[in-house]
Amino acid sequence: MSLKIIGTGLSRTGTTTLRKVIEELGFGPCYNSGEIITKPRGMEFWEPLEQGRTVNFDSFFRNYNAIIGFPGYIFAQELFEKYPDAKVILSLRDPEEWYEDISNTIFRAGPNQASKVLAKAVREFDAYLAHCIERFYSMHIRTIEDGYFEGRFTEKDYTIKRYIQWNEDVKKMYPPDSLLVYQVTEGWKPICDFLGVPVPEGKPFPHLMHPDVFHQTEFLDVIKKESGF
Repeated sequence: MSLKIIGTGLSRTGTTTLRKVIEELGFGPCYNSGEIITKPRGMEFWEPLEQGRTVNFDSFFRNYNAIIGFPGYIFAQELFEKYPDAKVILSLRDPEEWYEDISNTIFRAGPNQASKVLAKAVREFDAYLAHCIERFYSMHIRTIEDGYFEGRFTEKDYTIKRYIQWNEDVKKMYPPDSLLVYQVTEGWKPICDFLGVPVPEGKPFPHLMHPDVFHQTEFLDVIKKESGF
């Protein structure tokens, strides 16, 4: 396999729904952040890539057709250089809506705190997995929270400005015929047209990962269930 789809949309832009959609359309398996739970050795790929070292893309993605969400969007340019025939999907949403959502989910929970909770839960039966989870979330903090947003996420105007800049940069980065700018509220047709497949008949469009799930006491159980524990 080689990557056929690369997602460039930031977290909370419908990336979980988008992953489900492209898998329903036959473009899975799709690499996403949840893979770190079942395949923690992925950190031995992502950290060297972050450091600018040589990595084996084909070996790492040999079982995947797509990548959506973090950390894929951080390295989307490197991925596209390796897989220039891939289709690029920029998922986005209204900036004000996005900021309210992400403020009440990812950044309210705190990536570092979330990693501690999850790592603690798995450490008793897999110390290596716990270590990789901590490394994964540390990379998120380095590249996103303290990196792209420069530790200023609580500054709404600045963060929205950076969010808009991200989307504009992506639009300029890829050939028009390789890029779909997409909102999951648009449903099946735009993405099916872009990927050259028919709209599924009689199949409802999925809408996943509502913000409320971040604040349920069963959040860890959700993670375990989704990860196959």
